[in-house]
Amino acid sequence: DATQQEAHEVIDNSVSLSNESIPALCIVMLSSSKHDGRRRTKQRETLAKILEGSERPLSVADLLEAASERIDGLGVATVYRTVAAMLDAGEIESVDLPGEPTRYERSNKGHHHHFSCERCDRVFDLAGCLENLRKMLPPKFQVRSHSVALYGLCAACAPKRGTT
Repeated sequence: DATQQEAHEVIDNSVSLSNESIPALCIVMLSSSKHDGRRRTKQRETLAKILEGSERPLSVADLLEAASERIDGLGVATVYRTVAAMLDAGEIESVDLPGEPTRYERSNKGHHHHFSCERCDRVFDLAGCLENLRKMLPPKFQVRSHSVALYGLCAACAPKRGTT
């Protein structure tokens, strides 16, 4: 941005720092620890990588468990703060299913729905959307958005054929 460019010019063109150039130097120093206006921390980068590699939405407990393998001494409060910052920045979205803990997923996944396993409590993404939802609407109703959650047993939890 223009302020950052001015700051670089002040630093490049100055042999010594004057009182006018100190604010510009501060901007450059602060921007070096940010990406698109967001603080880049080890915790944030780790949670982003975990969510990027996940095939399903993850709860704070899931995130804490996975991130603790990469960051020693990580606490649940730090995970909550980092998730809140990522939500505010639009990097992730919450997945809210009634009676279940909030889960989080990347915000760039596009429109989709979820399947919740009643045995293992994991939530899975479902590709696509139900085609005939609009046909269910009474006349003159207008839908702005919708969310569909299916409940049952995932493949790992469903009884195998021929076993009890």
